Amino acid sequence: MTEQPIDLLAIAAHPDDAELLCGGTLLRAAAQGYRTAILDLTAGETGTYGDADTRSAEAREAARILGLAGRFNAGLPDAALENTPATRAIVAGFIRAPSSSTAPPPATRTTARPASSATTPASSPASAVRPSRASPTGRPR
Repeated sequence: MTEQPIDLLAIAAHPDDAELLCGGTLLRAAAQGYRTAILDLTAGETGTYGDADTRSAEAREAARILGLAGRFNAGLPDAALENTPATRAIVAGFIRAPSSSTAPPPATRTTARPASSATTPASSPASAVRPSRASPTGRPR
């Protein structure tokens, strides 16, 4: 999708979680010129409805509809998310990537621990990536 910085990154456990919990915010932000993206921690492979392939196709279509600049998947095991150093390192890697500059609070409790733990070191002074403070027009907010 892109290597330019992302202004708003939604982090969710499964494909469709971010759309259901903050899709309107992502759509509005994209319409206002912000670069938005979603990081799904899992492929949702153990879900009751559909399989990983179906969810992947739905995620691609949702990304198109929402005007996302990026849609990423961390590849963590569905129904087995744990707040471990390894999980935090994976999530932090996506946050620190050149295509990601801002990580708002995660939407679900299962996602919250590894995502919030990963954002702390990612936003520390030692991090090479800084949250964008400029508006899409280049003027300070």
